[in-house]
Amino acid sequence: MKKATLLFFVLLFSVPLSSQVLSGQRSIKKIDELITRSYHSIAPGCVVLVSEKGKVVYEKGFGQANIELNVPMRPEMLFRLGSITKQYTAIAILQLIEQGRISLQDSLQKFVNGFPYKGHTITIEHLLTHTSGIVDYEVLDFHIPNAIRIDFQPKQMIDSLGVLPLAFIPGTKFSYSNSNYFLLGFILEKVTGKAYKSYMKENVFTPIGLSETFYDSPVEIIKNRMPGYTKGSTGYQNAGYLSMNQVFSAGALLASARDLFRWHQALYAYKLVKKETLDKAVAPFRFSDGKLSQYGYGWFIKELRGRKLIGHGGAIDGFRSMEVYLPEEDIFIAALFNSDDNGFFPLFENITNLVLSDFNQ
Repeated sequence: MKKATLLFFVLLFSVPLSSQVLSGQRSIKKIDELITRSYHSIAPGCVVLVSEKGKVVYEKGFGQANIELNVPMRPEMLFRLGSITKQYTAIAILQLIEQGRISLQDSLQKFVNGFPYKGHTITIEHLLTHTSGIVDYEVLDFHIPNAIRIDFQPKQMIDSLGVLPLAFIPGTKFSYSNSNYFLLGFILEKVTGKAYKSYMKENVFTPIGLSETFYDSPVEIIKNRMPGYTKGSTGYQNAGYLSMNQVFSAGALLASARDLFRWHQALYAYKLVKKETLDKAVAPFRFSDGKLSQYGYGWFIKELRGRKLIGHGGAIDGFRSMEVYLPEEDIFIAALFNSDDNGFFPLFENITNLVLSDFNQ
């Protein structure tokens, strides 16, 4: 899940911006041609969605959703989101903050009994902003063959993190770590008394009509869910099994591109949290020395030529995902791929460049 979010910075530095509006069929045709000639070298299939000023102007599936059954890709297909999950977790935590059930400045130890202080207070805000200094759980070595297949309980993962030293003093640096959002999911469960999956469905997905967003499960029947693929020496093969317990609130959600758009719309209609809360979530965190990060609460943020870009990527076994929003232009772009080939990043960048540079003359 780490690679996609870090490579997001490459995209942010290269996108040209304009104050004009997106052109009609000419831009759509170019986007269509670009994806058609490029996606097959990256993944069996993909779905791309573009909206402008609250209206979807482009939505299309390409290629195959299932190679073995020869199922074509459709816009309603469900992809694992990987780290895009983090913004959903962040909003759930912010709901609890608005309700007064927790505070941004509450310490981690208030909710996670026995987690060592390590000489510094680690707050909810540090977890939200990746400034806690807690190392990524991807470094853990359980000395067990195929450990990624095992359904470890969250507390087992957390206890393993507790014995490792902090990478830096909390609040002083940014270091993307899935552990932060794993811990936030555990805290949400402790505070609400509900499983993360249940809380998200009842308080986030259902209230805003996200009928194509789920916590992934290997045993449930989930309509339009597809397998993910990875490239082997002889071509595509099925991605290996990964326990959803190990990605949990840091990356276990799956959704369609159209539900990503519905999520985006609901956020900016302030249906889940207040405007002032969302504004803070998509604003850069300020370090203890006064400098600004490029991350808020579940979103990367970058200023380019005085304009803001907000977004996140996801990288998980079998899938890659990316979404970006330009609030001044009110343009939202989402691209989902059913392969874990990182070649999709240049394609997403090219799609974004087309959307933002091919305007009415």
